[in-house]
Amino acid sequence: MVKYTEVNIGGYNAKITKVNGKPLIEVSEGYVDKDGNELIEEVTGKRESVWKDGKGSIVEQKFKLVNGKVFNKFKLTKEIPKERIKEVDKTEAFDLLTENIYYVECEPLREKLLDEDKALKFHFSNGNGYKIYIAYVTTFKDSMVMYLGIDTLSNGLETISKVKSSRVIKQIVEEVSRANDLLATL
Repeated sequence: MVKYTEVNIGGYNAKITKVNGKPLIEVSEGYVDKDGNELIEEVTGKRESVWKDGKGSIVEQKFKLVNGKVFNKFKLTKEIPKERIKEVDKTEAFDLLTENIYYVECEPLREKLLDEDKALKFHFSNGNGYKIYIAYVTTFKDSMVMYLGIDTLSNGLETISKVKSSRVIKQIVEEVSRANDLLATL
């Protein structure tokens, strides 16, 4: 039996089920307070515990660090209004660094996307978690899928390019410095 989640995507009632995928970026294991300070779990009984800060005070609300920022749990996305959906070129979906892929069932939406050769782009949360994904719903062969990710290949390649150029500049500065030191000793 396949487990589905019902989602309304811009007025189209769809069913989604996870195909595969593993998060590329893990959320921190423990919890933090609203200021990002690590909390310590203290077990008080069978299946009961409290969370305390570094001073030993009990903290009522706990958060997670996601990309170094403090976040509360995101709400489950059940409906994506039309105004929050962008219709984009289908190839844009392939720039996403995909963490999860869902199979989507909704024949009218599948036919629309096949006819227009487009993709729908919006933000999505699975609920009970700490991630808001970039989502693309598009066709793949005769099926419809939803790709979820938090970054793009373009951003990743741009970051690598910046790191490479900063290394080159650092190496040049070090070489000039070594040359000046050598000249000073002559």
